[in-house]
Amino acid sequence: MARAREVLIVVVVVAGFIGLPGAADAPPRRDEVQRFVRAYIDANNGADPTAVMDLVSKRSEVSTAEMGVINRGWDSIRSEVEKLAGSQGTHRLSLGTMDVILLGPGYARSWPR
Repeated sequence: MARAREVLIVVVVVAGFIGLPGAADAPPRRDEVQRFVRAYIDANNGADPTAVMDLVSKRSEVSTAEMGVINRGWDSIRSEVEKLAGSQGTHRLSLGTMDVILLGPGYARSWPR
């Protein structure tokens, strides 16, 4: 369970950087955050680097922390995602219900219950 929490925290950081729809106007809705987190986990479980990277911002300051590695910048993240895709079958995340706290326009935090 601790591993799942780490991944979800990272997912939320990524979600904050992609700028969910309406980010300039209002905080994202809980259901938008939940759909994003599930899509991100599904893309990782499917070992599809393109699907994962479609969910990551191309802004220069984007960063992730996953599997004990911090990556800064889209190209660095892409490289790490491709490495992890090669380990398909070694781990799989499954989500049940999740809590969401809206942090402001374009940002939210989510974790499993």
